[in-house]
Amino acid sequence: MELDEPIAEWFETYRDELYRHALFVLRNSQDAEDAVAETFIRAIRHYDSFQERSSGRTWLWAILRNHLADVQRRQKIRHDRELSIDLSSVSASPALDTVFWEELLDKLKFQQRQVFSLRVLQGFDTHETAQILGCTDLKVRVVLHRAKKTLQLHMKDTQGSGGEIRG
Repeated sequence: MELDEPIAEWFETYRDELYRHALFVLRNSQDAEDAVAETFIRAIRHYDSFQERSSGRTWLWAILRNHLADVQRRQKIRHDRELSIDLSSVSASPALDTVFWEELLDKLKFQQRQVFSLRVLQGFDTHETAQILGCTDLKVRVVLHRAKKTLQLHMKDTQGSGGEIRG
């Protein structure tokens, strides 16, 4: 099988889920498109190092994860910014308010957003998430637990009562 065949197949199969995750993490559609493009460029460039110990999907997710970490580091250095969000303008029915959820999810640390996105939004299991992020299953469970606690705390502050987050 030539290089073009698996990469083209992976592109058609996984680009949308990679894009959704990149968009969730980066919060900018152009940056998300660039991240996915960079993921496939790196996959082509380093295809000879792909060892079929993991699936192509897991390998692409690991490439994306590394690229997003690079982007996050550059943004931190460039902007050294803290997210400060005024939740006082949240609508009366925040459960249905997309802006509310975007602002709420922005409260998570970078690693928490990645784990939350992979586990809850993308539907990966704990082990797959650990493989993608290059960590242990235990770390994934701990980070997800902390992400949920953070979200519950901020929901409680915003709504007056904490809802449980499942996933």
